[in-house]
Amino acid sequence: MVALRARVQDAEARLENLQGVREALDCLRNRVWDLPRQLGGDVDRLRGRCSRGEENDEQVRQSLERHLAWFRDLYDRMG
Repeated sequence: MVALRARVQDAEARLENLQGVREALDCLRNRVWDLPRQLGGDVDRLRGRCSRGEENDEQVRQSLERHLAWFRDLYDRMG
């Protein structure tokens, strides 16, 4: 009888452990299924930052071209 009780307690402990494993797996599954949404947001933010960077680069290029044209004009007037 004592051996049977020990086996029952062992089985209950294993069942409890398996339930904990199942909960952990469910949590991981939910996190994995949520990844595309999270990554999609990250991609959108990066895309926005890149396009703002490209716009800034274009503005800087135009500004440098204006300055270069001004220097050339000044050089032509002096030369």
